Amino acid sequence: MNRDRELSSFFSEAAKDYIRPIRDMKNFLRLAAFGVLAFSASHVSAAPKSPAKPAAKRVDLKFCPIAMEEAKPSANSVKYKNYNVNFCCPGCDGAFKSLSNAEKDKKIAEVLKKQNAKKS
Repeated sequence: MNRDRELSSFFSEAAKDYIRPIRDMKNFLRLAAFGVLAFSASHVSAAPKSPAKPAAKRVDLKFCPIAMEEAKPSANSVKYKNYNVNFCCPGCDGAFKSLSNAEKDKKIAEVLKKQNAKKS
């Protein structure tokens, strides 16, 4: 029986000596994996970004799209797409806002045509 204890003691010590390096290797591999992930994440986030397109310049409409009269920038002016839409009176901005997008585009095209004709 004493011999069994000696053998069991011997094998438990041998097992500890065998298991300790394995545990250390697992910790090393965990640390290495974390390092690889951290390194790759820093390189992914540092990837060059495509240059942003410059914002389209806003065009000031000098005529009211509803009444087709001259208009100046005021507090009731609105931004629509890349246009600053100005109105001749406060009532026209409400009428413009109630139009569908297709109708707004048509009105703006008419204003641009009139505005370009005046330049010539």
